Amino acid sequence: IVTSSDKSFIETALSALSLKDHFGVVVTANDVSNYKPHPEPVLQALSKLESTPETTLFVGDYVVDVQAG
Repeated sequence: IVTSSDKSFIETALSALSLKDHFGVVVTANDVSNYKPHPEPVLQALSKLESTPETTLFVGDYVVDVQAG
């Protein structure tokens, strides 16, 4: 998950929905200096996943997600 939301909000939501164990990487607003559409959060997630932009599918639901991707 790459989100511009606060870490505490995301952790609470994932726990409440029993989804916490389904995501190996979560990058929130608390983890970066620059929010989407800046590529920093996406690149940080890719690094944690040991992946590259060329081999990764990025899916978003907002215009800044498209810009970041």
